[in-house]
Amino acid sequence: MTGRAVTEDSIGVNQFKIDPETRKITRCPQGHQPIFSLYDEIKETHTAKFYKEHCQNCPLFERCQVKEQKRAYHISFSENKIRTDQTRSKMGTDRHRELSNYRAGVEGVPSVLKRAYRLEHLPVRGQVRSKIWIFASIIAQNFKRCRKYIKRSGLPTFMLRIFRKKFAIKRILITKTAL
Repeated sequence: MTGRAVTEDSIGVNQFKIDPETRKITRCPQGHQPIFSLYDEIKETHTAKFYKEHCQNCPLFERCQVKEQKRAYHISFSENKIRTDQTRSKMGTDRHRELSNYRAGVEGVPSVLKRAYRLEHLPVRGQVRSKIWIFASIIAQNFKRCRKYIKRSGLPTFMLRIFRKKFAIKRILITKTAL
């Protein structure tokens, strides 16, 4: 995620209550109503002004992103800022970490296929030959993983001989398609 992050002690703009129909700010995080609220559809920005008395006496004042003006406190933010703050607030959760770890594990499969089986630069031309090459690479990778599993689990050695023969098929496919 790019851009400057909101500091740990400040309140994100996603904490402000927004009416889904009018898209105007209806309440601050502490529950105070604004004096004035506006939603600009062209710029997709939310703007609100709050009484000075409410903001100065608010326990969240030090953490709030409102700016002081002559007669009131003012806040203005875009739809994109709301989405960014919502995403950032979810980033520290256990669910986000779990999903991040899952994605990191999945990213390894295409990486191995690209490096080990030359999927970045296929040595064949044509859609049919390319599909055959890619499917053969995926099958070879699956056999390789099965072979490792069998070795680790201590299954009979005749199973390993079967897998050696399957790898020979992949080598034959490579030499035939390269010609």
